[in-house]
Amino acid sequence: MGLRGIVPLLEVLKHNGDALRTLRLSHNRLKNVEVMDIVDVLFNTPAGNALTDLDLSYNPISHISGQAILDLCIKRPNITTICLEGTTIPRQMIKTINDTIEKSVM
Repeated sequence: MGLRGIVPLLEVLKHNGDALRTLRLSHNRLKNVEVMDIVDVLFNTPAGNALTDLDLSYNPISHISGQAILDLCIKRPNITTICLEGTTIPRQMIKTINDTIEKSVM
């Protein structure tokens, strides 16, 4: 997908209301800047209200995206699954994200 595909997706997400349940963006060569834009939309619009599953695996994203994703999980306790395999987000940060999700599910 990359930058060219992410802009139209962001516009759709902004106007989708709260119908989005699953967002799978694995293997799309998304970089930190694109993930930050996605998180911003999910954080600040109704698009994140009902989201339960987010898959960003196998994208070249790092701790910068990991922190944004952690913040998203704190703000959106409805998120129950996040896939981050094949990224360079540190394992400890992924564990913190997963622990945050587990606490919100309880």
